[in-house]
Amino acid sequence: MNQIVRAPLSVGPALAFLMKLPVPALIPLALAASYLLGLVVAVPVGIFFPELDVGGPRLHLNGPIFVVWLVAACVVIPVAETLVFQWACIRLLREKLKWRASRAIAASAVLFGLSHTYSVPYVLIATIGGVVLGIVFVIEQEKNGSPFWVVATIHALRNLIATFAFATVL
Repeated sequence: MNQIVRAPLSVGPALAFLMKLPVPALIPLALAASYLLGLVVAVPVGIFFPELDVGGPRLHLNGPIFVVWLVAACVVIPVAETLVFQWACIRLLREKLKWRASRAIAASAVLFGLSHTYSVPYVLIATIGGVVLGIVFVIEQEKNGSPFWVVATIHALRNLIATFAFATVL
């Protein structure tokens, strides 16, 4: 059987703690972290640059459009973005180019952030979210878990929360 060879993962105390968490605990923790760490950008921007928009797309949804959006935002987009930004990017960088996990996560997060160009602050917020998703991907990869599906689930839940928190549903 071929064993995948990756650059070694250096494990500090925080990462050691996260690696011991079962998936049902890791998912809500990562979801909360993605929102709370995003506040590091959103709050100062809101205070010092109130004219800048820090949010994602402004949606006005009703009827069938709402259902289509939910399927896209909570199924199609998380699966596609997880495939590109975590599964392909992190695996390529770690397994083929032998990058350290931290560098692969950073590159993946920057690409993820740059794909969310609703506003400059939102690119930064999405990059932070990409760091969280990348860390979870690597943790689950190291545990021989299901990194793709765990990350896609976190992303789907994040999009679901954002849809109900920020979209206007008519």
